[in-house]
Amino acid sequence: VELRMLTLGGYMPDLTACSVCGTYTDHEMLFNIEESILYCSHCENDAPYGSVKLNQSMLAIMRHIVFSDFNKIFNFTASCENLAAVSKLCEKYVEVKAERHFKTLDFYYSVKV
Repeated sequence: VELRMLTLGGYMPDLTACSVCGTYTDHEMLFNIEESILYCSHCENDAPYGSVKLNQSMLAIMRHIVFSDFNKIFNFTASCENLAAVSKLCEKYVEVKAERHFKTLDFYYSVKV
């Protein structure tokens, strides 16, 4: 939900292709949260420190969330590991774009069973 809300709010990440060479998909891509852009494995030397590695499934999840029709946003299946990784990435993306940390998220994790 966070990623879609940020997209609607004008903070849509550029998930279309590698920002350097234009590669649409690769076995692994890097996402730079600060710049909101992708780098393929061939251009990873150009990626700033702190870029997050995405496998093909994680990237597909993020692209679906950003580009799908709103009434189809949750119509996908993915492994628990990939969903958890994308969820953490989206939480970090919110913090970076909002330029603040949310204490409610800390509370959520303190009571989560």
